[in-house]
Amino acid sequence: MSQSLAATLEIWLEEFILDMRRRGYAERSQSAYRYDLLLFVEWIKGQSCDLPGELSSALLEQYQMHLMMRNSL
Repeated sequence: MSQSLAATLEIWLEEFILDMRRRGYAERSQSAYRYDLLLFVEWIKGQSCDLPGELSSALLEQYQMHLMMRNSL
């Protein structure tokens, strides 16, 4: 389980949302980004990477497949 990476990503996510707020993005946009990124953070908890540098193209492709399979159910 990748709890430490998930915790790091959650911090980055909140910083990203704060930056969106500073730039004047709509609340709905902020909420949509937060929702989508939290889905990724939850998924990453079940993966075997512990450091941000381990987020590879192959891992992101696996996440895309996960999303496609989830939406087809």
